Amino acid sequence: MSNINFENLQKCIFSGFDNEVCGSKDAEDLVSKDSGQNMTSAPEGFFKHSEDEKNALIRRYLAQESEIKVPADCAIGVGYNMCTDINFKAVELINLLEPKILSMEKQEGKEIKPIVHAEISTLREFIETFAYQFMHGANSERVSKSRDLFYLFLDSLRESEITRREEIGGHSAVWALRAQIEGCKVYAAAQTTPVIEN
Repeated sequence: MSNINFENLQKCIFSGFDNEVCGSKDAEDLVSKDSGQNMTSAPEGFFKHSEDEKNALIRRYLAQESEIKVPADCAIGVGYNMCTDINFKAVELINLLEPKILSMEKQEGKEIKPIVHAEISTLREFIETFAYQFMHGANSERVSKSRDLFYLFLDSLRESEITRREEIGGHSAVWALRAQIEGCKVYAAAQTTPVIEN
């Protein structure tokens, strides 16, 4: 597998993908087979940029985005998956569940260890996997078949004072919303919820 030349990639991104800085629109120019850096080990401090740099990059993206032109008869149909995303601070949910976690540790005679479980069907498996991902600053999207675990989280959130925001989710829904912003007529086939209807 080719390695990313992070220095070149960084310069290109923060130039707003300017051809003079990037050298080409082809991403291959940003890849170096002998750079000694792989995709999972960016140099320390690579992602630490000032607010001015971040805002400048966002402004460049917005400028490029404003140049997108969509045909007047644009129509898109989507129907892969739609759901309701619930956004909240994970730390607040963990704090809320702390009594259950401590009780579980006591009953099972085992402390929580940050490890990744192949499947998540129990509170322990969830907390241990979450702890591992959180410690390493990695995001993760996992599926659990456990209805009990799902409702433990959902009911705990809804019965608590935790600030949360519910919004339409799922890849096809996000694509549909984006296409509408661009001026396309969008047809979506999905199970409906109050969040999706609004």
